[in-house]
Amino acid sequence: MNKKGLKRSLNKLQEFSHLEQLKINYTKSKVMIFGKHPPKFNWTIGENKIEQVQTFKYLGVHFDEKNCWKPQIQSMKISVQKSSHALVKFFHSKGGKLVTPALKVFSGRVISQMLYGIEIWGMNQNNLHHLEIGQNKFLRHILVAPQGTPVAYLRTETGMVSIKARATLAILSYYKRVMDMPDHRLPKRCMIEQWKSGGWATSAQNLLKSKSLSTDIFIFSEVKRMLRDWLYKSDNDQDLALIHSSGFSHWYRLLKTNHSRAQYLDALTFAPLRTAFIELRFQTMPTAVLDGRYMNVPKHLRVCICGAGEIEDVLHYLLYCQLYQNPRGKAPG
Repeated sequence: MNKKGLKRSLNKLQEFSHLEQLKINYTKSKVMIFGKHPPKFNWTIGENKIEQVQTFKYLGVHFDEKNCWKPQIQSMKISVQKSSHALVKFFHSKGGKLVTPALKVFSGRVISQMLYGIEIWGMNQNNLHHLEIGQNKFLRHILVAPQGTPVAYLRTETGMVSIKARATLAILSYYKRVMDMPDHRLPKRCMIEQWKSGGWATSAQNLLKSKSLSTDIFIFSEVKRMLRDWLYKSDNDQDLALIHSSGFSHWYRLLKTNHSRAQYLDALTFAPLRTAFIELRFQTMPTAVLDGRYMNVPKHLRVCICGAGEIEDVLHYLLYCQLYQNPRGKAPG
Protein backbone atom coordinates (compact mmCIF):
# COMPACT_ATOMS: atom_id res chain seq x y z
CA MET A 1 0.00 0.00 0.00
CA ASN A 2 1.37 3.44 -0.96
CA LYS A 3 0.85 6.80 0.71
CA LYS A 4 -2.39 7.58 -1.15
CA GLY A 5 -3.79 4.14 -0.42
CA LEU A 6 -3.13 4.49 3.31
CA LYS A 7 -4.71 7.95 3.39
CA ARG A 8 -7.82 6.55 1.69
CA SER A 9 -7.92 3.77 4.32
CA LEU A 10 -7.71 6.35 7.12
CA ASN A 11 -10.56 8.33 5.58
CA LYS A 12 -12.66 5.17 5.32
CA LEU A 13 -11.90 4.42 8.96
CA GLN A 14 -13.24 7.87 9.89
CA GLU A 15 -16.36 7.37 7.77
CA PHE A 16 -17.03 3.94 9.26
CA SER A 17 -16.53 5.22 12.82
CA HIS A 18 -18.90 8.12 12.22
CA LEU A 19 -21.51 5.83 10.67
CA GLU A 20 -21.33 3.35 13.55
CA GLN A 21 -21.09 6.14 16.14
CA LEU A 22 -17.68 4.96 17.33
CA LYS A 23 -15.00 7.20 18.81
CA ILE A 24 -11.38 6.94 17.68
CA ASN A 25 -8.63 7.41 20.24
CA TYR A 26 -6.36 9.63 18.18
CA THR A 27 -3.65 9.67 20.85
CA LYS A 28 -3.23 5.91 20.80
CA SER A 29 -3.66 5.57 17.03
CA LYS A 30 -0.30 5.35 15.24
CA VAL A 31 1.05 4.81 11.75
CA MET A 32 4.07 2.63 11.03
CA ILE A 33 5.71 2.11 7.64
CA PHE A 34 7.93 -0.95 7.33
CA GLY A 35 11.16 -0.83 5.36
CA LYS A 36 14.91 -0.33 5.56
CA HIS A 37 14.59 3.45 5.21
CA PRO A 38 10.88 4.23 5.60
CA PRO A 39 9.84 7.75 4.57
CA LYS A 40 8.20 10.13 7.06
CA PHE A 41 4.85 11.76 6.34
CA ASN A 42 2.27 13.83 8.15
CA TRP A 43 -0.86 11.77 8.76
CA THR A 44 -4.32 12.92 9.74
CA ILE A 45 -7.76 11.49 10.33
CA GLY A 46 -10.05 14.39 9.63
CA GLU A 47 -8.42 17.30 11.45
CA ASN A 48 -6.64 15.13 13.99
CA LYS A 49 -2.92 14.42 13.61
CA ILE A 50 -1.75 10.79 13.78
CA GLU A 51 1.84 10.15 14.83
CA GLN A 52 4.12 8.02 12.66
CA VAL A 53 6.26 5.86 14.95
CA GLN A 54 9.36 3.70 14.61
CA THR A 55 8.20 1.06 17.12
CA PHE A 56 4.78 -0.01 18.29
CA LYS A 57 3.62 -2.40 21.00
CA TYR A 58 0.65 -4.54 20.02
CA LEU A 59 -0.74 -7.27 22.28
CA GLY A 60 2.50 -7.28 24.25
CA VAL A 61 4.80 -7.64 21.21
CA HIS A 62 7.06 -4.78 20.08
CA PHE A 63 7.14 -4.24 16.30
CA ASP A 64 9.90 -2.23 14.60
CA GLU A 65 9.65 -0.35 11.32
CA LYS A 66 12.84 -2.03 10.07
CA ASN A 67 11.46 -5.52 10.69
CA CYS A 68 13.93 -6.24 13.47
CA TRP A 69 13.07 -7.62 16.88
CA LYS A 70 15.57 -5.66 18.96
CA PRO A 71 12.88 -3.66 20.86
CA GLN A 72 11.02 -6.89 21.64
CA ILE A 73 14.20 -8.60 22.88
CA GLN A 74 15.17 -5.62 25.05
CA SER A 75 11.71 -5.38 26.61
CA MET A 76 11.55 -9.13 27.20
CA LYS A 77 15.02 -9.18 28.77
CA ILE A 78 14.01 -6.48 31.26
CA SER A 79 10.83 -8.29 32.31
CA VAL A 80 12.63 -11.64 32.54
CA GLN A 81 15.43 -10.14 34.65
CA LYS A 82 12.90 -8.62 37.05
CA SER A 83 11.04 -11.90 37.44
CA SER A 84 14.28 -13.90 37.82
CA HIS A 85 15.65 -11.53 40.45
CA ALA A 86 12.37 -11.65 42.38
CA LEU A 87 12.41 -15.45 42.25
CA VAL A 88 16.04 -15.63 43.38
CA LYS A 89 15.24 -13.29 46.28
CA PHE A 90 12.31 -15.50 47.28
CA PHE A 91 14.51 -18.60 46.87
CA HIS A 92 16.94 -17.25 49.50
CA SER A 93 14.24 -16.11 51.92
CA LYS A 94 10.76 -17.58 52.14
CA GLY A 95 11.55 -20.22 49.51
CA GLY A 96 13.88 -22.01 51.90
CA LYS A 97 16.47 -22.52 49.13
CA LEU A 98 14.41 -25.45 47.81
CA VAL A 99 15.44 -26.21 44.23
CA THR A 100 12.42 -28.06 42.83
CA PRO A 101 9.80 -25.41 43.75
CA ALA A 102 12.10 -22.72 42.32
CA LEU A 103 12.41 -24.64 39.05
CA LYS A 104 8.64 -25.05 38.82
CA VAL A 105 8.03 -21.34 39.32
CA PHE A 106 10.78 -20.48 36.83
CA SER A 107 9.22 -22.80 34.23
CA GLY A 108 5.71 -21.51 34.82
CA ARG A 109 6.45 -17.80 35.13
CA VAL A 110 9.80 -16.77 33.68
CA ILE A 111 9.91 -19.16 30.73
CA SER A 112 6.35 -18.15 29.83
CA GLN A 113 7.60 -14.56 29.61
CA MET A 114 10.54 -15.66 27.47
CA LEU A 115 8.35 -17.54 25.01
CA TYR A 116 5.60 -14.93 24.63
CA GLY A 117 5.14 -14.26 20.92
CA ILE A 118 8.15 -16.41 20.08
CA GLU A 119 6.18 -18.04 17.26
CA ILE A 120 6.83 -14.95 15.13
CA TRP A 121 10.17 -13.66 16.38
CA GLY A 122 11.97 -16.82 17.51
CA MET A 123 13.40 -17.89 14.15
CA ASN A 124 16.58 -15.90 14.69
CA GLN A 125 19.09 -17.96 16.69
CA ASN A 126 20.74 -14.78 18.01
CA ASN A 127 17.45 -13.84 19.67
CA LEU A 128 17.26 -17.24 21.35
CA HIS A 129 20.83 -16.88 22.59
CA HIS A 130 19.76 -14.06 24.94
CA LEU A 131 17.05 -16.29 26.38
CA GLU A 132 19.42 -19.20 26.92
CA ILE A 133 21.73 -16.92 28.89
CA GLY A 134 18.84 -15.97 31.19
CA GLN A 135 17.99 -19.60 31.93
CA ASN A 136 21.64 -20.58 32.37
CA LYS A 137 22.22 -17.79 34.91
CA PHE A 138 19.24 -18.91 36.96
CA LEU A 139 20.28 -22.59 36.96
CA ARG A 140 23.84 -21.69 37.83
CA HIS A 141 22.59 -19.57 40.72
CA ILE A 142 20.30 -22.08 42.41
CA LEU A 143 22.89 -24.86 42.01
CA VAL A 144 25.65 -22.54 43.24
CA ALA A 145 27.75 -23.61 40.26
CA PRO A 146 30.74 -21.43 39.33
CA GLN A 147 31.18 -19.63 36.05
CA GLY A 148 32.44 -22.00 33.40
CA THR A 149 30.29 -24.95 34.48
CA PRO A 150 29.03 -26.40 31.17
CA VAL A 151 25.39 -25.63 30.44
CA ALA A 152 24.80 -29.29 29.60
CA TYR A 153 25.62 -30.18 33.21
CA LEU A 154 23.16 -27.61 34.58
CA ARG A 155 20.29 -28.73 32.35
CA THR A 156 20.90 -32.44 32.83
CA GLU A 157 21.13 -32.13 36.62
CA THR A 158 17.87 -30.17 36.83
CA GLY A 159 16.02 -31.96 34.02
CA MET A 160 15.51 -28.70 32.11
CA VAL A 161 15.53 -28.44 28.32
CA SER A 162 17.03 -25.65 26.26
CA ILE A 163 15.02 -22.57 25.32
CA LYS A 164 15.80 -23.42 21.71
CA ALA A 165 13.91 -26.71 22.00
CA ARG A 166 10.93 -24.97 23.64
CA ALA A 167 10.94 -22.26 20.96
CA THR A 168 11.08 -24.82 18.15
CA LEU A 169 8.09 -26.65 19.63
CA ALA A 170 6.10 -23.41 19.90
CA ILE A 171 6.91 -22.37 16.32
CA LEU A 172 6.09 -25.74 14.74
CA SER A 173 2.91 -26.10 16.80
CA TYR A 174 1.72 -22.70 15.57
CA TYR A 175 2.71 -23.62 12.01
CA LYS A 176 0.54 -26.72 12.28
CA ARG A 177 -2.34 -24.67 13.70
CA VAL A 178 -2.26 -22.22 10.79
CA MET A 179 -2.03 -25.04 8.25
CA ASP A 180 -5.23 -26.52 9.68
CA MET A 181 -7.15 -23.25 9.18
CA PRO A 182 -9.53 -22.80 6.23
CA ASP A 183 -7.96 -21.02 3.28
CA HIS A 184 -10.13 -17.92 3.74
CA ARG A 185 -8.68 -17.18 7.21
CA LEU A 186 -6.23 -14.27 7.20
CA PRO A 187 -3.29 -16.17 8.86
CA LYS A 188 -3.67 -18.96 6.29
CA ARG A 189 -3.83 -16.48 3.41
CA CYS A 190 -0.65 -14.82 4.69
CA MET A 191 1.06 -18.20 4.91
CA ILE A 192 0.06 -19.11 1.35
CA GLU A 193 1.41 -15.78 0.13
CA GLN A 194 4.69 -16.28 2.00
CA TRP A 195 5.14 -19.71 0.46
CA LYS A 196 5.43 -17.88 -2.87
CA SER A 197 7.69 -15.04 -1.79
CA GLY A 198 9.56 -16.43 1.22
CA GLY A 199 9.22 -15.27 4.80
CA TRP A 200 8.03 -16.76 8.08
CA ALA A 201 6.25 -19.71 6.43
CA THR A 202 9.34 -20.67 4.43
CA SER A 203 11.48 -20.37 7.57
CA ALA A 204 9.06 -22.64 9.45
CA GLN A 205 9.27 -25.22 6.65
CA ASN A 206 13.07 -25.07 6.72
CA LEU A 207 13.01 -25.47 10.50
CA LEU A 208 10.89 -28.58 10.11
CA LYS A 209 13.32 -30.00 7.55
CA SER A 210 16.33 -29.19 9.76
CA LYS A 211 14.84 -31.51 12.38
CA SER A 212 14.56 -34.30 9.76
CA LEU A 213 10.77 -33.99 9.91
CA SER A 214 8.13 -33.44 7.25
CA THR A 215 4.57 -32.12 7.23
CA ASP A 216 3.42 -35.77 7.22
CA ILE A 217 3.73 -35.72 11.00
CA PHE A 218 0.86 -33.21 11.11
CA ILE A 219 -1.70 -35.87 10.18
CA PHE A 220 -1.46 -37.41 13.66
CA SER A 221 -3.94 -36.25 16.30
CA GLU A 222 -1.27 -36.23 19.02
CA VAL A 223 1.15 -34.23 16.89
CA LYS A 224 2.05 -31.67 19.59
CA ARG A 225 2.89 -34.40 22.10
CA MET A 226 4.89 -36.27 19.46
CA LEU A 227 6.80 -33.12 18.53
CA ARG A 228 7.49 -32.31 22.17
CA ASP A 229 8.74 -35.82 22.96
CA TRP A 230 10.93 -35.94 19.86
CA LEU A 231 12.39 -32.42 20.24
CA TYR A 232 13.02 -32.74 23.98
CA LYS A 233 14.60 -36.18 23.62
CA SER A 234 16.87 -34.88 20.88
CA ASP A 235 17.82 -31.93 23.09
CA ASN A 236 18.48 -34.20 26.08
CA ASP A 237 20.57 -36.63 24.03
CA GLN A 238 22.68 -33.74 22.79
CA ASP A 239 23.36 -32.60 26.36
CA LEU A 240 24.34 -36.13 27.43
CA ALA A 241 26.66 -36.43 24.43
CA LEU A 242 28.36 -33.16 25.39
CA ILE A 243 28.80 -34.39 28.96
CA HIS A 244 30.35 -37.67 27.85
CA SER A 245 32.76 -35.92 25.48
CA SER A 246 33.65 -33.21 28.00
CA GLY A 247 36.65 -33.42 30.27
CA PHE A 248 35.15 -31.03 32.82
CA SER A 249 34.13 -33.76 35.29
CA HIS A 250 35.22 -37.35 34.76
CA TRP A 251 33.00 -38.48 37.61
CA TYR A 252 29.82 -36.83 36.40
CA ARG A 253 29.69 -38.62 33.07
CA LEU A 254 29.82 -41.91 34.98
CA LEU A 255 27.21 -40.83 37.54
CA LYS A 256 24.71 -39.25 35.17
CA THR A 257 23.37 -41.49 32.41
CA ASN A 258 19.89 -40.00 31.98
CA HIS A 259 18.51 -36.51 31.52
CA SER A 260 16.20 -36.00 34.49
CA ARG A 261 16.12 -33.99 37.70
CA ALA A 262 18.49 -35.53 40.23
CA GLN A 263 16.63 -36.96 43.23
CA TYR A 264 19.01 -35.47 45.79
CA LEU A 265 17.81 -31.97 44.80
CA ASP A 266 14.59 -32.88 46.64
CA ALA A 267 16.13 -35.07 49.33
CA LEU A 268 18.89 -32.67 50.44
CA THR A 269 16.92 -29.72 51.77
CA PHE A 270 19.85 -28.39 53.80
CA ALA A 271 21.43 -25.98 51.30
CA PRO A 272 25.11 -26.15 52.42
CA LEU A 273 25.05 -29.96 52.26
CA ARG A 274 23.41 -29.90 48.83
CA THR A 275 25.96 -27.37 47.55
CA ALA A 276 28.84 -29.53 48.78
CA PHE A 277 27.32 -32.55 47.04
CA ILE A 278 26.95 -30.62 43.77
CA GLU A 279 30.58 -29.52 44.00
CA LEU A 280 31.68 -33.14 44.29
CA ARG A 281 29.50 -34.28 41.37
CA PHE A 282 30.61 -31.44 39.10
CA GLN A 283 34.16 -31.35 40.50
CA THR A 284 33.85 -27.62 41.05
CA MET A 285 35.44 -27.40 44.50
CA PRO A 286 37.69 -24.31 44.83
CA THR A 287 40.92 -26.14 44.04
CA ALA A 288 43.95 -25.70 41.82
CA VAL A 289 42.35 -28.08 39.31
CA LEU A 290 39.36 -25.76 38.88
CA ASP A 291 41.53 -22.64 38.68
CA GLY A 292 43.79 -24.39 36.20
CA ARG A 293 40.89 -24.94 33.82
CA TYR A 294 40.20 -21.22 33.64
CA MET A 295 43.85 -20.17 33.50
CA ASN A 296 44.99 -22.92 31.10
CA VAL A 297 47.51 -24.29 33.59
CA PRO A 298 48.87 -27.73 32.54
CA LYS A 299 47.33 -30.56 34.56
CA HIS A 300 50.61 -31.68 36.11
CA LEU A 301 51.14 -28.16 37.50
CA ARG A 302 47.79 -27.91 39.28
CA VAL A 303 49.42 -28.69 42.61
CA CYS A 304 47.95 -28.08 46.06
CA ILE A 305 49.53 -25.39 48.22
CA CYS A 306 49.63 -27.77 51.22
CA GLY A 307 53.21 -28.69 50.34
CA ALA A 308 52.64 -32.38 49.62
CA GLY A 309 53.44 -31.84 45.94
CA GLU A 310 50.22 -33.59 44.85
CA ILE A 311 47.77 -32.51 42.20
CA GLU A 312 44.78 -30.92 43.92
CA ASP A 313 42.19 -33.29 42.43
CA VAL A 314 39.07 -34.84 43.99
CA LEU A 315 40.91 -37.65 45.76
CA HIS A 316 43.41 -35.23 47.27
CA TYR A 317 40.54 -32.97 48.34
CA LEU A 318 38.47 -35.77 49.89
CA LEU A 319 41.09 -38.02 51.46
CA TYR A 320 44.49 -36.52 52.00
CA CYS A 321 44.81 -32.76 52.23
CA GLN A 322 44.86 -31.33 55.75
CA LEU A 323 43.77 -27.92 54.48
CA TYR A 324 40.33 -29.24 53.59
CA GLN A 325 39.32 -30.77 56.90
CA ASN A 326 36.63 -28.11 57.45
CA PRO A 327 35.15 -28.26 53.91
CA ARG A 328 35.15 -32.05 54.11
CA GLY A 329 33.01 -31.77 57.22
CA LYS A 330 30.26 -30.16 55.10
CA ALA A 331 30.35 -32.90 52.48
CA PRO A 332 27.99 -35.89 52.72
CA GLY A 333 29.66 -38.87 54.32
